[in-house]
Amino acid sequence: MIRNHRFTHVLLNATILAGVGIVSTSTPVHAQITSISPFTGQYSESFESFPNSRVTGSFSALAQNTSIFSGQGSISDAQGAMAIFNSTTATFGLGTSGNAVPEDGSQALGLDVSDDVATINFNNGVSNFGAYWGAGTEGGPSEVSVDLYNVSGQSIGTETFNYNHSSTGDGLMDWHGWHSDTLIGSVSFTGFYVVTDNMQISGPPAVPENSSAISLMMCSMLSGGVALIRRRRTALN
Repeated sequence: MIRNHRFTHVLLNATILAGVGIVSTSTPVHAQITSISPFTGQYSESFESFPNSRVTGSFSALAQNTSIFSGQGSISDAQGAMAIFNSTTATFGLGTSGNAVPEDGSQALGLDVSDDVATINFNNGVSNFGAYWGAGTEGGPSEVSVDLYNVSGQSIGTETFNYNHSSTGDGLMDWHGWHSDTLIGSVSFTGFYVVTDNMQISGPPAVPENSSAISLMMCSMLSGGVALIRRRRTALN
């Protein structure tokens, strides 16, 4: 058990809150999901605008259903342990990997219970989702699991990756992101004291304006109609 992080606190209710931030677990739907390199999304979340969870020695968890991505989504967790940590005032320890370092700015999000599950719900389906990630380690790799769901709440895939910066102890986060050919309606992630920052999302490619195509089609239809009328008149003559 990692003991060096500064967000340890006593939960008033240690029972996992069933249904809070948990999406449907119905029959999986086939989707092609591929890993993608870091990208700049239509919307991002770096947690810079939220108050630090460690204030004057007390702990204040991020509220359930907090709006993120400029109002394009919300985040909740199962155990009420989402912590906004500020690297300049209160660190979030990752065991042998050192103190977590926010990737963008001075703040990031951490799950302050080792088996907590956080869920992000998007207001509209997205095609691309990614973020910088870290997790608590005890000398070896630590697995993080990300579950993806479509807009109907059906599972479309689970992605896992390992985090381990024990050799450097620098606490830097690693990028992991994905593209799905089925719109992503929500994602859930869990692991051993997971931290994340600089999240990115982008929706499906914009549908091009059809006005030009429609105009061209109408012109073709009119031209064809005129030609047909002329042929008929010629035949009658």
